[in-house]
Amino acid sequence: MQTPEGVSTVHFTSCAAMLAWPDGGRRLIGTDGRTVQVEPTLFAGLSPAVTATIDAAVGPHRTLPQAPRQPREIPSPAPRPPTTPQKRASRILFVVAAVVGVIALLATAGMAMDPPDATGWAGAGFLWLLAGLFAFTAVRRRRT
Repeated sequence: MQTPEGVSTVHFTSCAAMLAWPDGGRRLIGTDGRTVQVEPTLFAGLSPAVTATIDAAVGPHRTLPQAPRQPREIPSPAPRPPTTPQKRASRILFVVAAVVGVIALLATAGMAMDPPDATGWAGAGFLWLLAGLFAFTAVRRRRT
C-alpha cells in the first residue's frame, strides 16, 4: 500500500489481527503497528474471491469480525472531474498528431532505404510539420 510516508505492507505471517467487516472491508494490523486497509469499493478487481484468499491467509484465529458499517462509513472513490470539451479536443489532437507522426516516420524510413527525388522528401517534411503542428496545438489547448 502506498502512503505519504512511502510503501507500507503487512505480511500475512506478521499480521497480529485483521478487522473484517461484512461488506468486504479488511484492515490488517501488523506486529510492528503498521496497518493496511483493503476496501473493495476503492480497488477495481478486488472480488470476494480475493477477500476470501486474504481471510484464509490470515486465518480465523486472528480475524476480528466487526459490526456492519453504515453506508456513509464505507469509503467510496472520489468522483472523477468531468471531461471538458477542451480536454476532449486536446486528446483528439494528440491522437491525430501521433497517427500523422507514425505515417511521417514510415515515409522517412522508406525513403531512407530507397532514396527518391526531392519531391518525396518534401512530402515527408510536410508530414512532420503537420504532426508537429497538431502536437503543438494539443499542448497549447491542454494548458489553457
